[in-house]
Amino acid sequence: MEKEFNSELIEDAAASLSWTLTARNGFRLTLDNVPRSGGQSLLDCPDKEAVFAGYNLSELPDKVFADFCNEVVRHAYRKSANEENLVR
Repeated sequence: MEKEFNSELIEDAAASLSWTLTARNGFRLTLDNVPRSGGQSLLDCPDKEAVFAGYNLSELPDKVFADFCNEVVRHAYRKSANEENLVR
């Protein structure tokens, strides 16, 4: 069974990754890549470890961390599909 994560944590992590990528790659490219990749582009962020370090996730078991990452991806994709902003 997949763990349920705090929705504010998921939103914040997705927004942090998105804005980190925006600073690196520009707004348009980041905005276009999220729906095109199904949200996966956020996890391709070169600064992903630094972003996630702020959430004290290092002690999560690998499976739970993978579930967390998948939830961030799904959330970002849903928001982009609905043309909603990720807010931090």
